[in-house]
Amino acid sequence: VAAMAPRGILRTPQTIQRFQQVPTQPGQTSPLLQYFGILLDQAQLNKFESLELCRPVLLQGRKQLLEKWLKEEKLECSEEL
Repeated sequence: VAAMAPRGILRTPQTIQRFQQVPTQPGQTSPLLQYFGILLDQAQLNKFESLELCRPVLLQGRKQLLEKWLKEEKLECSEEL
């Protein structure tokens, strides 16, 4: 619901924080990564979303995913990124 709210009204740092607080079940994709997956299918991530997605992806050693999303213009480029 948050990912598809009109005009991105729920695409806020508070929404991301709520997803970060939800425990992940063993063997399951985290709710945060599910949220970002839906957003990536629909649109480009904003600066804050891009940074928050990159952290867990890099911790998993999946740099190639970030390169793919950058080439597809799915992430907002920034100095921090």
